Amino acid sequence: MPDDTTAKPVSDTAQLVRIVGEPKPEIATKEMPALDVHCRHFISLCPFLCISTADAAGNQDVSPRGDPPGFVHVLDDRTILSRTAKGTAASTRCAISLKIPMSAFC
Repeated sequence: MPDDTTAKPVSDTAQLVRIVGEPKPEIATKEMPALDVHCRHFISLCPFLCISTADAAGNQDVSPRGDPPGFVHVLDDRTILSRTAKGTAASTRCAISLKIPMSAFC
């Protein structure tokens, strides 16, 4: 019997689909255009988030942040606010995300 635990490289999307199948419609369309009431409540309770940004060249970075619940504030259905110390790498990334709107909070 072949050993299915051996790592094998996946070189394209078609090969990946053959291995794991097509995503369910509810997974493929899970992106939300705005925060709903459940997201807002979840965020209000979170002690941790990751800030993901990309610069104009497509270079990506993810930075973890943590503090007591409530350190992240929902300003509206499309905007959240997290405090950061002046001059830190996070404040640099926030400045980049203002120029290049390829950012995400997880």
